[in-house]
Amino acid sequence: MVFSLVAGEGMHDSAIGWVHRQLNLWNVAITRARSHLIVVGDMNLWRKWGGVATELLNAATTTGPRIEDHAGDDLLQRLYQVMSTQPGTTAALGESVHGHPVDVLVRAQDAARPQAVLLDRGPDEGADEARHLRLMLHRRRLVDCGEESAHALRYPAWRLYDTSTR
Repeated sequence: MVFSLVAGEGMHDSAIGWVHRQLNLWNVAITRARSHLIVVGDMNLWRKWGGVATELLNAATTTGPRIEDHAGDDLLQRLYQVMSTQPGTTAALGESVHGHPVDVLVRAQDAARPQAVLLDRGPDEGADEARHLRLMLHRRRLVDCGEESAHALRYPAWRLYDTSTR
């Protein structure tokens, strides 16, 4: 889906502000895009305004670790520790694969491509477990991007505490 942000220098701030505040329009455009969203517009203008457009821009242009603070996330730190202690590998937090964020990206010296790892924290209390699993598997398919040989690893959080396999 192509989403064109037809706003630029010379437009009245009130007109740009109106578009900026129309969260329902942003929501419809973003959620209608099944797997690819192409956003066209003035990057500098929307970066100044912040909000949804800036978040889309940041998601599209960030190649290194994301802005989120991983220091307070114990499960993610445990996953990083487990993945980074495998011999002959390096692990990185906050990377993206095919434009989709992954929890850890593991690069093995002898592998042709890195291994994306998605932390499955389990469903929230009272949430539909089947729906949670469907969403996790869909997220994995998005990261795989339809490649037959690619398989993002869904890593259940309980395994981080399983000492019988270490």
